[in-house]
Amino acid sequence: MITADFHDLPCTPCFHIAVAIEAFAHSHDPQRALEQAHAALVPGGRLIICDDVVVRASSNAAEEHRLKVFREGWRVPGVQPLDKTIAAARRAGFALRTTRDLTGALRLHRLPRLLAGAAREGLRLVSGVHPFAQSISSSVALQECLARGMIAYELIVFEKTT
Repeated sequence: MITADFHDLPCTPCFHIAVAIEAFAHSHDPQRALEQAHAALVPGGRLIICDDVVVRASSNAAEEHRLKVFREGWRVPGVQPLDKTIAAARRAGFALRTTRDLTGALRLHRLPRLLAGAAREGLRLVSGVHPFAQSISSSVALQECLARGMIAYELIVFEKTT
């Protein structure tokens, strides 16, 4: 077993499969993470990512704010558009094999509009004070982004081609 930062893997190509479940979004440098995964895989090896991706640009300031609250609160700077992740993987030497939107398998808990607004405002006031409140606020923002179709929970499979 190897324990390492996925931005700096200390190994030669020896793995057939690398799996990143809800980890890739935490990358501060997605391109570097993909390059390191490529370096660790044997030719034909597969990289499987299961994580949140942006599938629709924000259409207004409120949506942009929700996305920002989610990214900052959960510390997920690597949540980026799916096409950007695919392009970065290609630059790293991967070919896309499949994607599958798993969002429909999630149990989203949408609050009624009035209650959601009150909860959002209350959490905004205390989220800078307590990490738990910040986490709850970010969770609410993620739920809203998923429900509004801005974010999707995707399974992405890449194959090392070079």
